Amino acid sequence: MNHRQFELVRSSYERIRRVRALFADLFRRRLLLLAPELEPALGDDWASWDTAFLDTVDGVVQGLDRLDVLLPALAAYARRLHGRGVTDADYGVAGEALAWTVAQVVAGIPGALTAWRETYDLLTAVMRRAAIDSQGLPRPPRLPFVTRPYSDLPPPP
Repeated sequence: MNHRQFELVRSSYERIRRVRALFADLFRRRLLLLAPELEPALGDDWASWDTAFLDTVDGVVQGLDRLDVLLPALAAYARRLHGRGVTDADYGVAGEALAWTVAQVVAGIPGALTAWRETYDLLTAVMRRAAIDSQGLPRPPRLPFVTRPYSDLPPPP
């Protein structure tokens, strides 16, 4: 992966963002077409699942320039998914469904689909490893979140 590929993912995501609901619906339908046995795992409330899926994709795309934060967060997410029965093979099926869905939406942007595939492969490699080796990757740091009003900040040097 390189910076150009991350930028392609980020810029092509703008097109996806414009059709968010359609993107989620297409992905879910393609996923269930490829692996109907996953339907019980998605639950009955598809609208909530679509929202959660879109929030996850948005967070990942936003976090591409902070892999030091994103990768441990994805590792923790993978551990939760593993606890709910997600298998290594499910990542492959989800990757196929995502690639097909991305291709439908970002067609015409040279290199975008390849960038999405390689980004997915990189991120899911971390997730797959975390699912089987809970000690292999660090857990995300738990830092206190403190906000201060601007008036409390020291003056600039």
